[in-house]
Amino acid sequence: IELIRGEKGATFEISVTPKYINTTLEDLIIDLLNFPKQYVEIYPNSIDKIKYGEIKTFKIVVNAPIYSSYEEYNLTLLIKGNLIDGKKGKQKVKINLMESILIRIKSKQKNE
Repeated sequence: IELIRGEKGATFEISVTPKYINTTLEDLIIDLLNFPKQYVEIYPNSIDKIKYGEIKTFKIVVNAPIYSSYEEYNLTLLIKGNLIDGKKGKQKVKINLMESILIRIKSKQKNE
């Protein structure tokens, strides 16, 4: 993802779905690592439940700090929640899924 400092940020989506039959994902949130959190917005803040066969999406808006020169960040999205296995009597397992995204911040001027 490329951002131009001082301009409107970039928006992208992360879709989440249970991979296994008879499972449900619950209480999902996204935590961000390696990027200033005050420049990131996540919608919705959390997802209560996703049943097998459903897909739900987090929308993420990333803005560049106005003071930034050319920089690269390896933004890590940590998706946290619970996996409920319906086959095993609703056994609950905490999950942590990681996704990495490279963010490049550039200035408007070509000489910076």
